[in-house]
Amino acid sequence: MMTEHPNIANEDWRLQAISTLAKEFKSPWTGKIFPIGTAVELVSDLHYSNKILSIPVPNMVSLFLDFSYNLWEDSQNIIESERFTVEKEDRLSVEDKNNLFNFLEKRMGSIVFSYTALESFANEIIPENYKIPGTNLKSIPNSLKSDFLDKNIAERNVNLGEKLDIILPNVLKIDSPKGTKVWQDYKTIKVLRDRIIHLKSIDRKSSRVEDETIWKELIVPDQKNIAVISKDIIEYYYQKSEKPRWLEKWPY
Repeated sequence: MMTEHPNIANEDWRLQAISTLAKEFKSPWTGKIFPIGTAVELVSDLHYSNKILSIPVPNMVSLFLDFSYNLWEDSQNIIESERFTVEKEDRLSVEDKNNLFNFLEKRMGSIVFSYTALESFANEIIPENYKIPGTNLKSIPNSLKSDFLDKNIAERNVNLGEKLDIILPNVLKIDSPKGTKVWQDYKTIKVLRDRIIHLKSIDRKSSRVEDETIWKELIVPDQKNIAVISKDIIEYYYQKSEKPRWLEKWPY
């Protein structure tokens, strides 16, 4: 765990960036003097109730993962308590549709936001002025292909798989996770997310036990929290560099 100044050690783990003043600072706007050790964080100003509100900037990866984690835990509590099933003869039936649909909402939301956290992480880790080799990137449209791409083009046009497999290892000077458990975990999350976002016709009608539906993938009692799996995938990329504050202070 990183050593932090006492003034910031207890600040929320989801802050985008935080530090302390190394010397006394006088605000040119208010004239207020801030002593050495004062916590410093990024802020964003916005109009709110006819005034200017300054909010601390959150790290989006941590927000997505936190939301995903809590949705998963909520869904797990529902399925473990068996709140929506009742046994009739040789099979189970749904007795409480409300709890069933609450479970599905939370489980699907957790998967989608877990995947979104990976997308946000991949875009965040690429340096602003980094020139990305573009010759091996198959997801780039032909009209944009070149020997080197800037971050803006890569963010918008390279798929997440190629970012995790090619771009991030190039940026961080590490091996691609392809062929490892980390890569298999990513593929599992991607398949689930894609099945949710792009529902098949079989998912919208009556089906049999042998049919491959999204419901078969979601209604499984004993599964690891998918946000933790995404967090573990992200940790793979910090094997040669210092972890960000939010990841060091991950609370779950």
